[in-house]
Amino acid sequence: LTGSKAVQSLWKQAAEQTGLEPVATTGLFDPRYHEAIGEEASDEPAGTILRTLTPGWMLHGRVLQAARVMIAKPHSS
Repeated sequence: LTGSKAVQSLWKQAAEQTGLEPVATTGLFDPRYHEAIGEEASDEPAGTILRTLTPGWMLHGRVLQAARVMIAKPHSS
């Protein structure tokens, strides 16, 4: 393993052992788990997460840090 891959592997292993897990960032925005940093016009339904800017983390079902995301808004007419 390269240095960065080794660190990633150790981080993943430590996270799994402590119960730390990433916040899911697919589908619709949910203010319990996500922080909307901005909106972009999109053909996706309003509120759909388009991309993750900063990952979020949960520990034993509690949000430690909300995921910061960009969400879809309808195109202007």
